[in-house]
Amino acid sequence: MKSVLKERYGLKEFKLQKLEGYDSINFKVSCGTSTYVLKQYTDTKITRSLLDSENAVLEVLGKLTEFDFPKVIPSKDKEFIGAKNGKLFRLLTYLEGDFLGDIEHSQKLLRSLGIF
Repeated sequence: MKSVLKERYGLKEFKLQKLEGYDSINFKVSCGTSTYVLKQYTDTKITRSLLDSENAVLEVLGKLTEFDFPKVIPSKDKEFIGAKNGKLFRLLTYLEGDFLGDIEHSQKLLRSLGIF
């Protein structure tokens, strides 16, 4: 993980904290005044396709000014998805909050998931 952050994104001084995840291995990356999430996936055609689709959705959602969504950070080579040793990587901006799997799924929360 450290080599990916240094080589692909040019980050030199940072702290890593493991986070929960569903289909990826996630790390919170604290770097000065900026905070990111580094996500690692198994490199498959299906995963690449899903990540391309997620990136496209995040780009559209990022245009909504009244909501906060993670932004995908390009590498030094201007790539949004990187590959190394059979793994895929993405770096996204970090949004403070609770992991959905760790909180109570109240009716109010469930309804709010579909409201824009």
